[in-house]
Amino acid sequence: MGVNINNTGFYLKGCALYSIFYVFCLYHNPSGITFPLFVAGTVVMFRLFAARRNGLQFRNAVPHECIFYEAAVLLLGISTCITDCIPMIILNKLAIFVLMNCYFLCAVYTTGGWSFAKHLCSVMRIIIGCLEFIPKPFHDAYECRKALKAARSGSDSGNTDNSDATKMHRLSISPMAKSILLGILIAVPLLLIVVWLLAGADAIFGNIISDIFNYLSVLNFDIIDMFNDIISDLYVILLMGVFAFMAAFCTWSFLCEGHMPSDNHVSAVHNPVTAITFTGILCFVYVLFCLVQFAGMTGAAALPSGCTYAEYARSGFFQLLFVCIINIIIVLACLHYYRVSRALNVILTIICGCTYIMTFSSALRMIMYIKAYNLTFLRISVLWALAAIAVIMIGILINIFRRNFNLFGYFVTAVTIIFVMFSFSRPDYVTARYNYSAMQRRLASEGYNGPDVRNDIIHLTGLSFDAAPILMNSGFENMCRKAESDSYYKNCLMEWGCKLDANEMDRKRAVPLRTFNLSRYTALCRYKGLNHY
Repeated sequence: MGVNINNTGFYLKGCALYSIFYVFCLYHNPSGITFPLFVAGTVVMFRLFAARRNGLQFRNAVPHECIFYEAAVLLLGISTCITDCIPMIILNKLAIFVLMNCYFLCAVYTTGGWSFAKHLCSVMRIIIGCLEFIPKPFHDAYECRKALKAARSGSDSGNTDNSDATKMHRLSISPMAKSILLGILIAVPLLLIVVWLLAGADAIFGNIISDIFNYLSVLNFDIIDMFNDIISDLYVILLMGVFAFMAAFCTWSFLCEGHMPSDNHVSAVHNPVTAITFTGILCFVYVLFCLVQFAGMTGAAALPSGCTYAEYARSGFFQLLFVCIINIIIVLACLHYYRVSRALNVILTIICGCTYIMTFSSALRMIMYIKAYNLTFLRISVLWALAAIAVIMIGILINIFRRNFNLFGYFVTAVTIIFVMFSFSRPDYVTARYNYSAMQRRLASEGYNGPDVRNDIIHLTGLSFDAAPILMNSGFENMCRKAESDSYYKNCLMEWGCKLDANEMDRKRAVPLRTFNLSRYTALCRYKGLNHY
């Protein structure tokens, strides 16, 4: 199959530039200020490709519905560079990855009539389908090179019919520049190897090389270590660049040529009696369970003997959360596969109501557990997940009575807004503030003795630098001193200082602003303000 030489050359060059940009932004820099720039650059590159493919202006390259996805990924990119919480950074990147795939679907395909199931299958199809196009960059590059040769031979014979190939020929690098560039590329690795060998062969020459690098402010320079570092860095940079190039080109090729799975027109064709039967049985059990929950909340039902409220909350929370997720899947499957039935709609509505009660019960259990054992990142995440489930159920209730409701769009919008709020809430800071207040109340009533206090201090000092405004102050230091954990706190300060100083030195060695992170910078300023610095 032939390729459009002009467009393909544009895509190849664009992906090559994108790979360089990717390495610059993310090399040894998972959460610096360049991360939102990388996200913005990805959006810009996709818009440029879409505009080139469809012959549109840049601002009209994607539908207006895609602006929501662009804003969401940019906000998550900004959130990533203002936090030091590793789990939050990982979740942000995972959310950006999923949202970018939804963005690609919205921009390239007309998704208005797609079902919820087809949206999910299509997102998965993008992730897996890109692997089919791994050979395509090599094939297209070969076709472009062949067209360039044809353009040269055509220009020699006066043939000017191939306009696309002629344009590519005019844009190609001149033979002189190509020869110089090739010579430089050959000289760099040879120079590294030769200098390394000569420095080891003669001590005087080795000292001269070391003095040169010492003059350039490379402290404790060792040419062998430097050579090993350069080789390892070049290896990582090469791998990152190849990955970015292949991912960008294969994804774009799949979007342009791949085929999305069809609905096969199986939606809502089955007899609803089957669904009414099994959902009715489940509904009876759910109603009975919810009555027990009401009795427990009002105090009418006693706890099992030997079971505290915290243990009761812990034992049932995850089961309830899992049942809520199962209920969502059951309702969506019934809406997708079974014909409209008033009885089925009533049963599904009752199941949704029971799911709300279970969600509320799960949240209440988690709050009880938090009051007993304080906050952690996971417990905050669970509360936000329960809030997301509650909002999702509203859309499912609407979809029960309005089958043409865009449930996937509602689902993505609701979950994205909730997650962006969670991302900007800085969970480690919230954890530190809540647990610090709880420690103050506990110490005021119980005193400063016991292992629980030291365990609380150990947990707090193990948080990320997002918690620095709470932990790096005189109040927390005085609390540690009274709890006879002053030496432990000083050790933590020294450890924080080493991490911050190492991060600051790495930042100054590289492009100064590239690795800037607001949370680490704030922690560094507070650390310098302490008397221990």
